[in-house]
Amino acid sequence: MKKLASFSLNPIFGTEFCVMGCLCGFVVLSYPLSQLWKNGWHWSLTDVIGVMAILTVIGLHIIFTIVKARNLTQCLAGKTTLDQVLVLMSLLCVMVAVWCFHNAVLPLLMCIIAAMGFWAFSFVQLVALLLFANTVLIALYLLAGVGWSVENVVILIAGYMVCQAFTILMFQNVVDATKARSEMMRINRELLATRQLLKESIRAEERLRLSRDLHDVAGHKLTALKLQLSLVSAEEAAYRQTLKECGQLADELLQDIRHVVSTLRQNDGINLHTALRALDLGFKSPVLHFELDSQVRMNDISQANTLLHCAQEGLTNALRHSAAKNIWIKLMTIDNGVHLFVEDDGRGIHQLSQFGNGLIGLSERMAEIGGQLTVQARYPVGTILAAKLFTK
Repeated sequence: MKKLASFSLNPIFGTEFCVMGCLCGFVVLSYPLSQLWKNGWHWSLTDVIGVMAILTVIGLHIIFTIVKARNLTQCLAGKTTLDQVLVLMSLLCVMVAVWCFHNAVLPLLMCIIAAMGFWAFSFVQLVALLLFANTVLIALYLLAGVGWSVENVVILIAGYMVCQAFTILMFQNVVDATKARSEMMRINRELLATRQLLKESIRAEERLRLSRDLHDVAGHKLTALKLQLSLVSAEEAAYRQTLKECGQLADELLQDIRHVVSTLRQNDGINLHTALRALDLGFKSPVLHFELDSQVRMNDISQANTLLHCAQEGLTNALRHSAAKNIWIKLMTIDNGVHLFVEDDGRGIHQLSQFGNGLIGLSERMAEIGGQLTVQARYPVGTILAAKLFTK
């Protein structure tokens, strides 16, 4: 099976996002620098403060990129206070730059604020922040005394607000597309695992049928052949040696068939290994590890299917919420019971008061087949989903 590479927003945050913001900042910076060049590089305190404010916005954008250079799940779930502080500091620097230079290019920096704010605030918070910030910008331009009319300032800021809205919508479309791709990969992963489980179920049934046929048909007929040979050998002394050799061959063949049947019986049941390994689609991060006991066999397809669903649910939750670097799927026999563990080294759970709908459904299914589902913290970090199937 061809491995599918994981899809994340690392390129946007790693290179393109950073370059886009820096170019935007340097375009804005070029205007005051060109004016200073025309004036013979005569710097006033206001010029120094304004240039430093624009450079600070660029620097904060680079820092924000480094902090948030993570995959989609972590970006959406990791709206930290540090991210918000970086955005608010950048916004303050934009205000300072506008107060110092008050030219028509400076509001372009608000597109950087909109791009950063998308990953630091909720949608409602970001809209409120941008409305407030643009209102302040209008006031700053009017108070700067450059002779602009209210209509011109409002039209100018409204134009840049359209650019800000476009930036937000662009990132929202990227998020929606990424979520759709992630959901498609999840469904594909589960379908591949289910298909492998069905194949293994068919092979298990075929092994069981073959072992029964060998025992019931060939074994019985060979036993009857031995009995007939023993009767004939007692009456025909001349052929006694030949009949004795035929009896030995029949006895050896019967022992071979019994050995084959025993071997088939030892490997009887459904092997979950192939189905579990089909859950791995080759993600670069997190890395999926398998620890599967080769002796574990399932006697019933419903039991195997339930354990497979537990592995799928645990893997999906870890990919969505844990921000883990590694995920382990373990299958083993403990105290005559089959135990499945899905572990990760992510952010872990502080308190799980109740299961979600997915875990509730799996817990009910585990109880129906005589098992138990638990979720607990993993030491030192991470989460463990444990599915325990008890056998008599």
